[in-house]
This record gives sequence, structure tokens and C-alpha cells, in this order.
Amino acid sequence: MAEPVIRDIDQLAALMSSSAVENDLRYKLKKQEFDFQELEKAHTEVTDKMNTLQYGLFKSFENINKLRDKYSDLAFVLEMPEAEMITFSNSVLPTQVKANTFNLLMSSIPLSPVLDEKFQISSGYGSRNLKYEPRASKFHQAVDFGAPIGTPIYAPADGYVEVIRPSNSKVGNGNFIRIDHSYGFATSYSHLDSFNVENNQFVRKGDVIGFTGETGLSTGPHLHYEVLLGRKKLNPEPFLEFHKDPSWENLAKIKGVPWDDFEIAMKETSMKSALVFR
Repeated sequence: MAEPVIRDIDQLAALMSSSAVENDLRYKLKKQEFDFQELEKAHTEVTDKMNTLQYGLFKSFENINKLRDKYSDLAFVLEMPEAEMITFSNSVLPTQVKANTFNLLMSSIPLSPVLDEKFQISSGYGSRNLKYEPRASKFHQAVDFGAPIGTPIYAPADGYVEVIRPSNSKVGNGNFIRIDHSYGFATSYSHLDSFNVENNQFVRKGDVIGFTGETGLSTGPHLHYEVLLGRKKLNPEPFLEFHKDPSWENLAKIKGVPWDDFEIAMKETSMKSALVFR
């Protein structure tokens, strides 16, 4: 196609004006296209956020329905009518759950004395120098209490007797008990004179489980007491002292235990207990 022949200045001006209009239209079209893309992008982002919100609401309703089912199960067991069950569930306050969690900790985890308080620790947790007994461990992963033979030993928390091991040997732990408590805790008792429980027996906090002695590798009558979390041996002393000033703050000071995780793990159990013992 031949280029238009420009014959005068007016024709040139008209052509330039037409080109400017065309460029302006082209710019506006490009801008509209860009704006549309931005609008489409924003719409996608809003849609994604709405989908996320809807999913969150769905999960929330799902959790509410699960909790409602649990309340219904409890109401069925307690033979409560539906209306009373709703009032019952609404009365469970967060403060009740937190208080009940603490009470559950006190009964489930070894936070109480194992001997009468008149008996003091004769050998603490940690390094020690044993000149007269080289066979004994130099790092003491327990505490020892000096106590006469036959002194009652108390369970520091609810649990099951996992191990009872009698021994007539003059080496090792002698007569030995290990109790499994809740949430991975265990306690062990060595050098006993005699047992007051049987294997696999359930014991309550404060039950007499045995009596102190001097069996096994022992320089005299005493109790060798250990606190374990999984396979890790913890310092028993703060556990033994906790009952003197029980609080969440002091609990958090006991090292080697992820207490925040424990509170989360116990939340559901605490809710159920709060319902029953409100």
C-alpha cells in the first residue's frame, strides 16, 4: 500500500492529530488491559483468602461438633437431658480447665515427697567423690535419703508398678521398684528391705509401696530415689520440694521438662475432668 502523499501543512497537521489520537487510544487500551490483569490478580488473592477462611471455619465447626459429641457422650453416661447438657458444657470455664490441669499434674506426675519430711537427703544429685566406694557411680543421678530399715516409702503420684526386682546380692540396686506414672514419667526405688506392692499393681499418690533397707551395694540403710522422663534421669530435688509452694511459676522452674507441651497434651483430659468435677 502506497504511503499517503502530503500536499500541504493542513494535511500534515490532520495526519499528526490522527496519529496522536491513535497512540492515545492504544495507550488507554494497554492501561485497561493492565488494570484488568491487576483486578484479576486481586480477585484471585481475595478468592484464595476466602477459601482459606472458609476452610478455617469448616475446621472450627468440625472441632465444635467433635466437642459437642464428647459432651453428648458424657451426658449419656451421666443420664442428662439434652438441654441440661448444653448448660453443663457452657459452665466449663477456662479457669476451671487450667485449675484442673494443675490438679491433674499434681496427682499424675511425681511432685510429692516419698518419705516423711523428717528424713533428709544424705547424698544429692550430681558429681560426688567416693573415696571408700570406687565401684559406685561418680555422677549421682538420684538422691539418697538416710533412713532406718523399715521406714515407709510413699508413691509420689498415681501410677502402675512396672518392675519389682528382689535381690539377695550385695551389688547393684538390691530390692528394687520402678513405677510408671503419666506422660512418660517414672520413679525408681533401690536398696529396699521389703515390698508392699505387686507387679502391675495400680497405686495412688501417697500409698505405701515398700520399706527402706540396705540391700545391694549399700554402706548403710537408705533409699536411692530416681525420677525419669523417658530414659532421661532428672534431678529429683525440685520435684520433692515442689509441694511446699505449688504454682505454675515454680513448675516452670523445674529443668529438663517441656511444661508447655505438657499443658497442651493435657488440655483435653483436663476439659473432661473439669466437666465431672466442676
